Amino acid sequence: MDLSRVWNREAGLRYIRSINYEGSSGSNIECDNIVALMNAATYNATRSTATSYAQFGQDKLLYDFFEGKTNGTFVDIGAGEAIHYSNTYGLESQFGWTGVLVELDPIRRKDLQENRKALLFPDALKWNATSSNINEILAATNKTHIEYFSLDVDGPELEAIKYLDFNKYSFDLLNIEHDIYRPKNYIKRKKIKEIVEQAGYEYLISISVDDFYVPRGIVTSINKEYGYNFEEILGLGV
Repeated sequence: MDLSRVWNREAGLRYIRSINYEGSSGSNIECDNIVALMNAATYNATRSTATSYAQFGQDKLLYDFFEGKTNGTFVDIGAGEAIHYSNTYGLESQFGWTGVLVELDPIRRKDLQENRKALLFPDALKWNATSSNINEILAATNKTHIEYFSLDVDGPELEAIKYLDFNKYSFDLLNIEHDIYRPKNYIKRKKIKEIVEQAGYEYLISISVDDFYVPRGIVTSINKEYGYNFEEILGLGV
């Protein structure tokens, strides 16, 4: 076991759990003002000096969580733009990470092709979120342990996560979009949580429309230490 990686992960978690972030979009209530909802859920507290590019500070969370880890691996499904609003560009450009990018939009694919070093999944235009080829994307990393996995496909996240082979692939941090502002998406969000928990992961934190999960065990002990019950606060409890 790579003890340094485990230590870094726990140290990052302890820092994230010990600070406050602005608001949360996690409750199961409808919000008429989506702009206000998103702006109230930005991760701003960070001890890293690295430049942030993500829309709601998601990459700041990554910098804190991974404690400046270099040469890691990511899979970014629904990568969006190459730099602006990217969750993974900061890891790639400042910490030497590499990985796989998946994007369906042809304009954004061209942007990624021209401005990113990571592999742009070649069959993305044929990719269907309900297809088991999500594992083909993971296989393109040539690794079975992937530090950061991001899934942002604007709707079919639940269908996609059902096909993820958790027996073959492991992760340090899962980032799954939930879009709680859309009608009845809180049901989808809870089902995703059930699948991820059954696979051996537990809820860490929410930033805007994204939920973050980590391998089970560390968060539970840290929550008790700080007296937090984030699942109850965010309406994710049983």
